[in-house]
Amino acid sequence: MKFRVVDHAHQPYDWPRDGALLGEPRLGRRYTLAAEVMVPKRPAVLAYSAHFECFTGIAGRAGQLSDLLLDSSSSVPKLPHQIVFGDFNTFAHSLARLSPKYASGWYRFRTIGLTEPEWWVKNILSWYPEDGAINRRLEDQGLPDDLRFSSDVLRAATNPGWWDPFDVMKDITISNHAGWMTAKVDWAFVRQFRVVRHWMENRGFSASDHRCLVVEAEYAHADVLAEHKKQTRATARELELKRRSKFWTWLTLLSASSLSYVALKVARMSMTSGISSAQPT
Repeated sequence: MKFRVVDHAHQPYDWPRDGALLGEPRLGRRYTLAAEVMVPKRPAVLAYSAHFECFTGIAGRAGQLSDLLLDSSSSVPKLPHQIVFGDFNTFAHSLARLSPKYASGWYRFRTIGLTEPEWWVKNILSWYPEDGAINRRLEDQGLPDDLRFSSDVLRAATNPGWWDPFDVMKDITISNHAGWMTAKVDWAFVRQFRVVRHWMENRGFSASDHRCLVVEAEYAHADVLAEHKKQTRATARELELKRRSKFWTWLTLLSASSLSYVALKVARMSMTSGISSAQPT
């Protein structure tokens, strides 16, 4: 087994400078551990163990994800069979949107209607090399130039074939604040493996504050990549429809509330006018 580390170019939190502000003074930065695992009589497997920054937001973690996607893509010719497991801290949604500590940047508001994992699938994980050298979904976020993703992120944020068998909308791995804050922060990506079965352990969070993802997989030929790509793209389309549906639902509720408020004001004015006219002069 050969080990190395992926030194992330994107470090959204400056630990040596700001760690003391969190009561966690430390020297260091975020790395991802990579290992080339030798398997007897089978091709070697490239395995990653990741732990992305939690004290940032969607944009900061998107940068870290692009670093890892770039490393994975460059390794595909030699090591096409890959697994990528870890805590990616994708929780910048729900109650976390209200905390600049855990969900910094404009994306905590611009992504309303999607969780951070769903945003990943819609904007990054469903963009493949044949879609173009620049990730146009990330580029077209409707933000001013100074808030846009850098060119290196736009070039690197391309999925080389990763696929997570767990449901991005339902398979949450943390649940805090009495269930008001849930998220899929843990991911189990495979590349050029066929997943035989997958499940979660520690569902009741008795052993840890995270559920455990378990995947049983077998080697596969390159044709499995097309199958996984099709499924990911279908999920991305479903997420877009879901967000649009939420938008129109909230717009309808807002319109109904506004009309109800206006009707109530008119009724009160009418009642007041009627009472005034009924009083003797």
